[in-house]
Amino acid sequence: MKRIGYLLLIALLLFCLASCKADQPPEPYYLFVYNSKAMTEEDISAIRGLCDLYPDYEIAIVDACEQKNAADVYRLLIQERDARGYDPCGIQIFGTPNAVPAFVHKHEFEMQTQDEMFKEDDFVSDYFYTNFNNDPDALDKISAHELAHSLEEIDIMPAWHVVRLPLLRGDFADFITKYREYLALVEEQDIVNVSVASPILPVGWYSVAVDDTGYFLTRARDEWKFIDNVHLYGTTEGVYASTLDLEGSCNADDWAPLTKQNVCEIFHESHANKDVLSQTIFTGRGKYDYYCTDVLTTNTINRKLNGMPYFLYTGGCQPAKGMSGNIITKALSGRCVGAIASTAVLHGIDIDCMLSGEEYVQGYCRYSLLYGYLKAKSEGATRAEAFCAGQQQMAQAFIQNADTTDVQSYQSNLNNLLAFQNFGLIDP
Repeated sequence: MKRIGYLLLIALLLFCLASCKADQPPEPYYLFVYNSKAMTEEDISAIRGLCDLYPDYEIAIVDACEQKNAADVYRLLIQERDARGYDPCGIQIFGTPNAVPAFVHKHEFEMQTQDEMFKEDDFVSDYFYTNFNNDPDALDKISAHELAHSLEEIDIMPAWHVVRLPLLRGDFADFITKYREYLALVEEQDIVNVSVASPILPVGWYSVAVDDTGYFLTRARDEWKFIDNVHLYGTTEGVYASTLDLEGSCNADDWAPLTKQNVCEIFHESHANKDVLSQTIFTGRGKYDYYCTDVLTTNTINRKLNGMPYFLYTGGCQPAKGMSGNIITKALSGRCVGAIASTAVLHGIDIDCMLSGEEYVQGYCRYSLLYGYLKAKSEGATRAEAFCAGQQQMAQAFIQNADTTDVQSYQSNLNNLLAFQNFGLIDP
């Protein structure tokens, strides 16, 4: 009888242990995606060594060395998710699209007043890695125009954040060392916000051509209380010189000294391309009465910003073009530890820095993304979580306004949403 009693007791204990385990929430995890054939052993060792930065997460490392395109990578990640039975909390991609492919999108959208399509070159994006709810083949070369008519079939709502570190073979270990240095620094000091902003269009095309992002960031500080500090630098020449209380011009020699002693987040707004971040100086009040001067170039960015680690958020056109061989990847090889930037030419004349907070939440202009990002950070989100929150806010606005008659604004801003990417590492 005693033997039977012991067996019953053991069975009861095993049942209780199994029940307790079943009641526990699944262990949160990140998917780390890399291409072992595009890395050195030192790179791979450094990436695997990142696990200690995320003690609350399991790290599932996925080698995409055999995947030829983004649809193949998408399927591979779904297989990893299905093996676990639940979704990841985020995805970290290591490498350029040549190593781990990004989705390719046609750049086209309908014009509002003309019976024609606006077209630019194709661009790359990681946007659709933010959920596993789509047929990957349906995402191949889809444009904002096609997507706008397919929102019932294609899910554009991000379920988690996606960050890419677009470095080349042999560069990852040094970046990770730099990132650990940054983490140690921010334990001791606050991040300083720096606005380097000039207009891209004259008055009449949007509300405050003079001050744009600089003005928006003063509202983020004073009106919405999203940030505690912002150092303002702007255009001091031309018809639309800034009316803000500036500390200096957009010239990097004026504001780069801040990065010598402070970990900064730099907010740049003006024209740009894959090699240059510019400022715009208007010589008249017409749309094309301006010229640009260089703020930073691929040749100067790591020389001008060679102090503390810094972040960069730029609203310029295609500084991250191709996710390789551009000013963003150049910055990441220097002191930059993270950047939010576009891989495409940006559009939308409704770049309005004077809307209400509610209008930003319910709308989809380019400042809607920045509003959602800053708001989420002020509420305690990490940078990656905050950028995802901005994406989710805009995606919801597109879903709710799918029947709009303003097709040009809708589709061009939908294109902008696909183009903005987060580069660096997922924040611990």
